[in-house]
Amino acid sequence: MLRLLQHPNGPKLTAEQRTKRFRSYVELADWAEKNLPHGLYFVRNSAATTLAGLRVVRHFKGKFHVEGRGYI
Repeated sequence: MLRLLQHPNGPKLTAEQRTKRFRSYVELADWAEKNLPHGLYFVRNSAATTLAGLRVVRHFKGKFHVEGRGYI
């Protein structure tokens, strides 16, 4: 399961946005198009136990880029 975390240079997340869980990056990207302001975010994979489960997400102008995964 994936969850959003606030990036220091990104917009603030509401409590609802922080507690939302996603099964895939595609599901996250689809939800972000309608519910998330553009900016930088972190995504945490709850199955990972190290910092390798933390990725930077760039959400700008209809494009959703996940670090290490590419554009979704």
